[in-house]
Amino acid sequence: MDPVELEREIAAALRRLPAPRAPGTLTPGVMAAVRLRGQAPWYRRPWFAWPAGGRLAAAAVALLLIAAGIWWMPSALQVTARAATSLAASAVQHLTWQPPDSVRRVLEVAGAVQAVWRTLLGPLVLYASAFAVVMGGVFAVCAAVLTRVTLGRATA
Repeated sequence: MDPVELEREIAAALRRLPAPRAPGTLTPGVMAAVRLRGQAPWYRRPWFAWPAGGRLAAAAVALLLIAAGIWWMPSALQVTARAATSLAASAVQHLTWQPPDSVRRVLEVAGAVQAVWRTLLGPLVLYASAFAVVMGGVFAVCAAVLTRVTLGRATA
């Protein structure tokens, strides 16, 4: 059977089916939900359904909070930086414990591994990731073309 004929037969069979009917409880349930939503207090409704004064007040409060955060952010960062610096300085002054030689060797090896990663492997991973993304795009295009050709949807 030709695909066009099959499609026509299926369309005709679907047209002969009766229209689906909604259950009898659907309309009362929807109407009850609409009534409940209409009876909700203004602050429980979506923001755009609030009265204009409420929206204006909420927007003003939000803008004030953002402005206050922007205004006080530098001083808060300075206070935090000073506290962290003094805490670190006092911790270094009171630190008298020396790690064992085995721990120092592990830290030296970790430093060497970090240096090798930064100089050799880090850039290589970046290029390999970019190559993988490009190849993924190439494979996706090839799959799309092959799907169109094999399913007979290619334009002649």
